[in-house]
Amino acid sequence: VDVQKFHAEFVGNTLDANLKMRNPMSDPAIKSSILANVNLATLGQVIPLAEGEFYNGKLNADVSLDGRMSSSEKERYEEFNAKGTLQLSEMLYKSADLPNEVNIKSMLFRFSPKNLALENLDAKMGKSDFQANGTIDNYLGYYLGSEDDLLKGKFNFTSNKLDLDELMGTTTSSSTTAETPTETTSSEPLLIPDNIDFNLNTNINTLRYNNMDIKNIRGNVGMKEEVASLNNLTMNTMGGTVGLKGSYNTLNHEKPKIDFGYDLKELDIAELAKNFVTIEKLAPIAKYAQGKITSKFDMHSFLKPDFEPIYSSLTG
Repeated sequence: VDVQKFHAEFVGNTLDANLKMRNPMSDPAIKSSILANVNLATLGQVIPLAEGEFYNGKLNADVSLDGRMSSSEKERYEEFNAKGTLQLSEMLYKSADLPNEVNIKSMLFRFSPKNLALENLDAKMGKSDFQANGTIDNYLGYYLGSEDDLLKGKFNFTSNKLDLDELMGTTTSSSTTAETPTETTSSEPLLIPDNIDFNLNTNINTLRYNNMDIKNIRGNVGMKEEVASLNNLTMNTMGGTVGLKGSYNTLNHEKPKIDFGYDLKELDIAELAKNFVTIEKLAPIAKYAQGKITSKFDMHSFLKPDFEPIYSSLTG
């Protein structure tokens, strides 16, 4: 495959690219470069946008690839030249489907033979702000090579304030509204891929959820070898401390397994009753009580495809 030159100009923007590929089905040898400078505010002049959709900001890309796929798969990164950057700055996106506009102050991806690095992401949406960075290893082997190639990623997510009520468009307290459960008819369990190894470290100062303010959220979420894990998640809420841990294990594709545990320390009983409809239903006297509660709980169970526990396997 040879595309010796591709050049486009539209309303002041430019796009240049080329591509040379050999042995695309066996061991792809690829040589390509992309150079783009785009003012996102001009997109509406060249492509149809949905009603209420709006873009602003700058997109700059300068990426080049040169090497054989087998070099990346065998981690001989010095034989595969992949380099460049993809950068967004002062991007503003509006849509009728979103409760608030998305403002990406800056985002920078850097490409290398070894990994794809998100060097920084600084964004806001409504009252929420978030920052992130991290790396994805073996991205070339995963996307262009075999389905068995392992995709590894490690990310850090931080936020000073994350208002999930606003982001999800909900503000009703759970103590006053009980939603009718939606019946699930899935016949296949949700499986964790065996070729993904991801880790996400989280640090959120204030989280607003269901009219509750949750402080100092710290913890790790991981996916590896068909297991999703929640590791040492801690937070301050309702006058005390909540610790959570658990895993969802799909090594047995027919019968996934869940492990879950919590560690509650000195939570205010009245606050529990106010914020959780389950407490009010099972122990209505709690809303008249004063004091604090400390509790530990662990449970293990196999699951049906619709995530309902198999009760004969449930232990706690």
